[in-house]
Amino acid sequence: TGRTAVLHRGLVTGNLSLSPDGRLLAFAELNLAGNYYEHTDIFALDLAYGGVRQLTHGRRARDPDFAADTSLLVFVSNDRGHNNLNLLDLGTGEITALTETEDHTAYHGPRFSPSGKWIAVGVNRPGGYADIELVDRRTGWTIPVTHDRANDLSPAWSRTGRYLFFISDRTGIFNLYAYEL
Repeated sequence: TGRTAVLHRGLVTGNLSLSPDGRLLAFAELNLAGNYYEHTDIFALDLAYGGVRQLTHGRRARDPDFAADTSLLVFVSNDRGHNNLNLLDLGTGEITALTETEDHTAYHGPRFSPSGKWIAVGVNRPGGYADIELVDRRTGWTIPVTHDRANDLSPAWSRTGRYLFFISDRTGIFNLYAYEL
């Protein structure tokens, strides 16, 4: 129809994730605590009824993504200077750390594979590397997809999971690439 509508008013930031069944939209929102403390948390908007539910509390959480079966949500958190991937069980509300970094690694844009076994994620590692990695959702085991001086960003899966798309400046300008798994 060409119409636009406000679904939620707030300081929404980062990536959005639509649940595979199309019912929920997950997002991060900036919250203010007191006069000076800012943090982001993950929220879910019910698209049928318009209600918003806060899923994390004080986690400095961002970049949510739903698993294909909508049972889990992966997100990035920042706690005491450490950036990690976490899994939120949407049935129980339990949060599990998938990674536990001790260096200055930074994660961004995690995305579940169509099978739900892997999570593709952008990783900034010490030394200036911006690469793409696969993380096994059950073990946290990682496989590098790229490891070079190029800036590799924004992983996204093909519908079948055969390809992993990402953006890279490996030729000097940003282009779209496909990695066949």
